[in-house]
Amino acid sequence: MSRTFFAAASAAALFLAPSAHAQDAFQGAYAGVSLSYGAHDGAISGTGAHDRDGRAATLGAYGGWLTRTRGGFVWGPELSLGGIGPDSRKSGGGLGTSQFDAGMLIGARLRGGFVVQNTFLYGGLGLGLTNAVIREAGSSGSDWALGVSYGLGAEMAVSDAWSLRLDAQRFDLGQSDRSFGAARRDTELRHTQVSIGLTRRF
Repeated sequence: MSRTFFAAASAAALFLAPSAHAQDAFQGAYAGVSLSYGAHDGAISGTGAHDRDGRAATLGAYGGWLTRTRGGFVWGPELSLGGIGPDSRKSGGGLGTSQFDAGMLIGARLRGGFVVQNTFLYGGLGLGLTNAVIREAGSSGSDWALGVSYGLGAEMAVSDAWSLRLDAQRFDLGQSDRSFGAARRDTELRHTQVSIGLTRRF
């Protein structure tokens, strides 16, 4: 019984213990490209007539830096560029017509986690900035919405310099005191995306 337990524990330890090579793979600078499938839903406070949702696939890019602590925790900052779409228009609720314009999505976050075998398992927390906003139809100018982002992911090293990742993020965005005709309302935009990425480490 004790021998069986010891053998099972030893096998589990060997599987879960990250190799030095794997640890070294997730350190330093990196950059990559991504393909994302995103879904958003938006609303204007005080009415359901302008609720909307949409789905779109977008290309993106990202880059960052990773470092490892003595305890094996891997963490670092990352910047990303993607998009939210498609366009939509809604009317009613005494607010006239509102429009949603597809736009870019800029992300800044910290990733942190542990390496298991050749895979970096991580969580992320940061900020999102987008010019894809809900506004009064026909209005001009450049608007930006800021919010928080959070998510989980896994990145697998496939060689000394390359890795593949699967990443899921949620962005909670919005604006306050927006003009819709004679009314002023807050807007909300929630965007969830799942991405696959190809990363090059330097």
